[in-house]
Amino acid sequence: CRHRYDVDMSLHAIERLRSLAAQALGYRVEGLPVFGLAAPRDSVPGLPSPPYALLLHATSRAEKLWPESCWRELIGRLADQGIASALPWGSAEERERAVALAGEGGRVAPQAAIPAVVLPRLTLRQCAAAIARAELVVGVDTGLTHLAAALDVPTVALFAATPAWRFGPYWTPRATGLGEDGRWPDADEVLAAA
Repeated sequence: CRHRYDVDMSLHAIERLRSLAAQALGYRVEGLPVFGLAAPRDSVPGLPSPPYALLLHATSRAEKLWPESCWRELIGRLADQGIASALPWGSAEERERAVALAGEGGRVAPQAAIPAVVLPRLTLRQCAAAIARAELVVGVDTGLTHLAAALDVPTVALFAATPAWRFGPYWTPRATGLGEDGRWPDADEVLAAA
């Protein structure tokens, strides 16, 4: 049986999907989304001692990558506050990027022994566990950044290739989306939001 449902395309992506599911399954959407997720408690090799920020620098499209100079500035500024940065990766190219970012992590404050660490390759479960333990998650428009917001971890989601109002987290005050079509937020904006 085939059915067609109209969805208001001016809505946030999650609201469009919620509307579609509600129409197809015959219920009414009420309130903010509640994801009901619990992060696994898996061991995560390579994590720095808390507090740490998990920096999700990798994404599927080059136009969604926050500039490396911005990542380096953020790593240095976090280190100045005693917060180490952890950099996960999933492909050889992403690992190279993580190594480059960690190697040029900016200034190191006396209380921060390691400004940035490149994590070993993690499973999705280990990534979720690392996200849940982070003091802060900063990430580009990628599934893991959205997972961080859904887990209600303090999250700053970075957008420029896609609009933050349409794809960013909105259901919790512990997460925010920054950036507009074609304009990246800078490190100052990220730290102010954090």
